[in-house]
Amino acid sequence: LHLCDRRQRQMCIRDSIISEVLVILFNEENKPIEKAMNLLLDYFSADWGYVAIFEEDGLTANFTCEVMSTWVKAPKDDRNKLTYDIIPWIIDTVKAGHDIVLGDIAGLPAEADIDKILLTEQQLKSMLIIPLTFHNKVQGFIGFDSVRMSRFWTAPEVEDMHIIAGIFSIIIERWQTNYNLEESRKRISKLSTKFQQFFNNLPIGVELYDAEGNLIDINDADTKIFGSSREQLLGVNLFKNPAVPEKILNQIKKLSLIHISEPTR
Repeated sequence: LHLCDRRQRQMCIRDSIISEVLVILFNEENKPIEKAMNLLLDYFSADWGYVAIFEEDGLTANFTCEVMSTWVKAPKDDRNKLTYDIIPWIIDTVKAGHDIVLGDIAGLPAEADIDKILLTEQQLKSMLIIPLTFHNKVQGFIGFDSVRMSRFWTAPEVEDMHIIAGIFSIIIERWQTNYNLEESRKRISKLSTKFQQFFNNLPIGVELYDAEGNLIDINDADTKIFGSSREQLLGVNLFKNPAVPEKILNQIKKLSLIHISEPTR
């Protein structure tokens, strides 16, 4: 009964932490990831926590967020990027979709000898790393390290980390999608401005009609030909213009290429 009560308390704490992380990530505007990571650093009793996102080539991990406990007096490393030649085993393992649950750095496999050089320099004793998956592929990882002591990562802690990694993956994908949409809107706006400038500066008269034959745009040269303002001409229906021969109208409706030497009035 005592163990059940203890487990229940742990689950309540876990649920409370996850709720706080969600509130921070979805509502906080000022450094939300850093604030969430500091909260999780205490929860996992770790010394360093980090979020790393792979560059497009998949060979460089950008540490977009790194936090440390008050116990740590000096930064672990002044690099915010780690390349494949420094941590090949970690990158390969994460990109394969595997967790890294290490209670003692001494237990690293032989293929991690290169990674071990850096981890030893950083005086790490234990680490827990979970892949971050968004846009349907592994794009990075979230991790926590221990320096004070070697520690055993429990199954519930690993399970909690998977939940946290899922939340971070969703929020990062959301932010990236919103950023890409905003960038697309900016590019479209610039292209529209470029086209409008090109369209208006053409030395010949040009008219743009929609599928129903309504005039939706006209350049400056054409307004001078017609001797009317743009506002007066927009909305005029080409198909209802008696001055345009029926043969030409039929060709237009069939999307045939035609040439008109004289502007229709």
